[in-house]
Amino acid sequence: MRSCPRLRAAPAFLCGARPSPAPVASFAHFDDRTPLSRPVCLSTYIVSEAGDGLLVGRRANDPRWEQLDHAHPVDPQVGTTLWVLPATHLLVGETPSQAAKRVAKDQLLAPWLQLEDGGTFAHLRPSVEGDPHWELAFVFETELTVSKAPPWFTELRGLQRRYLRYESFAAGHGDIAADMGYFPQPLGR
Repeated sequence: MRSCPRLRAAPAFLCGARPSPAPVASFAHFDDRTPLSRPVCLSTYIVSEAGDGLLVGRRANDPRWEQLDHAHPVDPQVGTTLWVLPATHLLVGETPSQAAKRVAKDQLLAPWLQLEDGGTFAHLRPSVEGDPHWELAFVFETELTVSKAPPWFTELRGLQRRYLRYESFAAGHGDIAADMGYFPQPLGR
């Protein structure tokens, strides 16, 4: 089975390279228009209160992101100027909880974090290739104040709610911040 170009650790049908096998489509639909037979990305996000704001970062153009997120070093949908939440794609055989612990340990250098289930959300969006695909996002909540950003972030800090804007987030990350109540979900999303 070939690997997805964005998610090197999982089969291609999980993340934008080709439709998933027919048996999945035969029993699972999110709505009447978009069956689960479209490609699906499985992601885990950490939503953290950091002081009086939401913990957000900007990714450095660093090759370590290939290991930290199992994506290309600088994902075209993330870039280096947009805000991101600490997040990753799930590895084959990994649970959402295990992925969240991996994000805490590897991206935030905080393996001791206590993570609580924040919910599961589904969003339809264009993939890197431009085709529509589902993202199934598992969210975990915690509290963490960062004194210094790890080198794979150009910036990692708490950003107050009044400065949070959907448009300033990378694809998917703004949807999760909106789902968690940090600002209203944009119209048409």
